[in-house]
Amino acid sequence: TLTVTGSSQSAAIGGSPWENGGDITINGGTIELSSRLGAGIGSGREGTSTGGITINGGHIRISTSSGAGIGAGAGAQNDSNITINGGNIDITMEAASAGIGGGSGAGEQHGNNNGTIQITGGTVIANVGYSTTTNSGGAGIGGGNLGAGGTIIISGGNISVHAGTGAGIGGGATGKGGNVTITG
Repeated sequence: TLTVTGSSQSAAIGGSPWENGGDITINGGTIELSSRLGAGIGSGREGTSTGGITINGGHIRISTSSGAGIGAGAGAQNDSNITINGGNIDITMEAASAGIGGGSGAGEQHGNNNGTIQITGGTVIANVGYSTTTNSGGAGIGGGNLGAGGTIIISGGNISVHAGTGAGIGGGATGKGGNVTITG
């Protein structure tokens, strides 16, 4: 088992504050990740997530406060292409960012998902909360608070999402839905 906790503003796996996460590939293993303002997997706080994130297998549990589970940290947009081909992924978030996709919207750094999120297999569970003080929240899969959903393609897998104020799949609270294709 690999257990990783990001510093208060860094991703558990990926970038430090104001930095992107680079290319990340996970092929298997049991992985438990937690972060506060950075993503579980991706960029740190206010670091636009770039590069590619690919998950081919493993048992991955992610818990974050404000960064996306997979994608961008708080206050940033996701520009990564995120591909999930397999594995068991369980994401629990407190507020504002997407479970998979954009970070929380802040100023001009809206929580857009500008990359492509593609799920071809595996099991994905994303439970995204919301802020009761600001009534903000991200999508289960797609945009963070204020962010558009971007391009989301689901062709397989078992997916269960719950979002507090954002779409289950699509835009975060007050964000546009984007382009969603589901074929399997």
